[in-house]
Formats: sequence, C-alpha cells, structure tokens
Amino acid sequence: ENYHLHEFGLGWDHEEPNENTVTLAQAAPKAGHRLGYVYDFGDCWEHVIEVEKTHRPAPRTAYPRVSAGARACPPEDCGGPPGYHDMLKALRARKGARYRQVKEWLNGPYDPAAFDKNAANAALAELATTS
Repeated sequence: ENYHLHEFGLGWDHEEPNENTVTLAQAAPKAGHRLGYVYDFGDCWEHVIEVEKTHRPAPRTAYPRVSAGARACPPEDCGGPPGYHDMLKALRARKGARYRQVKEWLNGPYDPAAFDKNAANAALAELATTS
C-alpha cells in the first residue's frame, strides 16, 4: 500500500539521487546490475532488485511495467519477515487460535501464491501519474 518510509540504495559513490528524478535505466542500466530497496524501516523489508534482461522500448507501451512475477506481496504491517513467516504458518495450519486471529486480521481472502500481472501494472501506472 506504499504508506511506510522507504529507501533505494543505488550503490553509487556520491549522494543518492532523488528516486523521482532517476529512472531505473539510469540506476541499473543493464543485466546483472543490482540495487537495494528497504520498505518500512520498522519492519525492515530488505530487497535486492536485479536486472535480469533489458529490452528496447515497445511503441505505444507505458513504462514501467511488469513482464512476469510470482507470489503476492505480504500484507502491510504483518510484522516484517518474521511476522509474515508466522502468518503463513498459521494459515497453513487452518485451525487453532492463531489461525482464527490471522484470518480476522486479514479481513478477507489472502493467497500468498497469487500474482496478478495486470494489477501490478495498474499499480505502477497509478504511481507514474502521481509521481
């Protein structure tokens, strides 16, 4: 939901540029380049983003866009990686007090294996228009 503080680590030797003024193509221009991303400084979700392949831009295509993916994002405020692991364990159990607590907290269906490329691209398009 993008409401926590975050930071990109571009690995540059000088001051980190503003994320709204630098494109991914500038920060990690070719396959093999990596950058770090931390989301929610309290829960500390640390990510390494690696460029696997680059393509020439297609005409009449909005960027950035997702070409493939896997698994759902963890729910906001689930307690960072340890809390998410605990949540998944409770959901797999499908019984018990912790399972009922997690189901109530989620307040709706949650499938950790689900990935919706169209929804991801819609979210990116929304971010592009608000940045």
